[in-house]
Amino acid sequence: MTMQEFHTRRRMWAATNHGVLIAAEGDPRTHIEWLSGHFGSEAALKFFPQTTRGYVLDGRLVAYRPSNGDDFSRWVDKAEVLKALDEFAKLGVEIHTVGLGVRASGTEQPWPTVAEASADKFRLSESRHKDGK
Repeated sequence: MTMQEFHTRRRMWAATNHGVLIAAEGDPRTHIEWLSGHFGSEAALKFFPQTTRGYVLDGRLVAYRPSNGDDFSRWVDKAEVLKALDEFAKLGVEIHTVGLGVRASGTEQPWPTVAEASADKFRLSESRHKDGK
C-alpha cells in the first residue's frame, strides 16, 4: 500500500497527560499535523518527541516512540498502550494484535513492527507485570 493509502486507512492515536487522543477515521494527516490542530504547532513540536503514539489498521494497534535513526522505538509506556486499547474498545473498534516499534523499510506501508502479540496476550502480560507476577 502506498504512503497516501496508508495514511488515509490507518487511524492515528497519541497518548497525552489527559488520556488518549484518537483521530477521526480517514484523517490523512501526519501525527504532527494532527497534533498541531489540537495543541498548536509549537506545543505539538515540543510534545511530539516524547509521546507514545501509533495507529490502528485492520485490527492491529501499533505503538511506538521516536528514536534515533529511521526506526521508531518499541520502548513505549505499556500503560498508555492499554489506555489506547480501552479507548478503541469504547468506540467499538476490534483489535486483535498489538505491535510495538516500527522498522522503516522504504515507501511500502505499513512498515513491519519490532514485536507483536495478540491483544489478549498483551493485556494478560501487562496485568501480570503490574501485579508483580
